[in-house]
Amino acid sequence: MAGWPAGGVPPAPGAWLAMTACDKAIDRLRRASVGAAKLREPAVLHETAEPPASHEGAVEDYRSG
Repeated sequence: MAGWPAGGVPPAPGAWLAMTACDKAIDRLRRASVGAAKLREPAVLHETAEPPASHEGAVEDYRSG
């Protein structure tokens, strides 16, 4: 909720502000968690792996010999 309720100042403005702050904090934590996961995903996809030790089954270039 961005502002006071349509009916004016609520009966307990302190409680309303505390609940609004709590909701905003939860939203920020969720957003940060999702953002961190999105940043980790490309890193996992582009991990540098060691090339295979053996080239078993590789096709040799007939032009080199």
